[in-house]
Amino acid sequence: MTTTVETSSHIPPIARSTTATGLLIGAVSGKFILQECVECGMVQYPPRDACHHCLGESMAWGEVDPAGTLIAETFIHSSNEPYFRERLPWRTGIVASPMGISVVCHVLPSCSVGEPVTMSLRFDEAGCAVVVASVDESLDGVSSNGSRPVANDFVSDVQGRTLILNGLESDLARVLSEAALKRGARVVVSEAGETGASTGLAIRVG
Repeated sequence: MTTTVETSSHIPPIARSTTATGLLIGAVSGKFILQECVECGMVQYPPRDACHHCLGESMAWGEVDPAGTLIAETFIHSSNEPYFRERLPWRTGIVASPMGISVVCHVLPSCSVGEPVTMSLRFDEAGCAVVVASVDESLDGVSSNGSRPVANDFVSDVQGRTLILNGLESDLARVLSEAALKRGARVVVSEAGETGASTGLAIRVG
């Protein structure tokens, strides 16, 4: 399967907390999963080492309702990141979830402020899991004002694609591999230092 995406030598920032690695599983499996506190049941985003409600340290990952309302948006017109500088203006926003959390998302063209949206976990060009808000995929291929992102800036489904896992901790690599194979993806696991691992990316989606 081939998807046309505008590419360059630059990629989005890859720095992520290890606490956020659970988001990768959601992006691979096609499920919207967030952290849930084992002790009080609260759902939270962004991922943290402890519950923001009860300060409990037992956190689990579970599939949650991806519905919400886009309550605010902004268009970024300046960035220090080369990847985003080539794609400005870039649209982001805040989605209010019925679960009581607000999620900062990349916002696709079909979304309007004040209207319902659906959130999903997708891979960006750096192989990181990001939250994307959409309403109608058929309308997300291009924006009326030339802004980004558009649908092809992300990978929404790994089916038919190749995932290269670079030097990941073994348990995480196993979980991601199993989830990817269930989705119909091909998986290549390379240890740090092997061919393909020199990019520094944890996951490459081809």
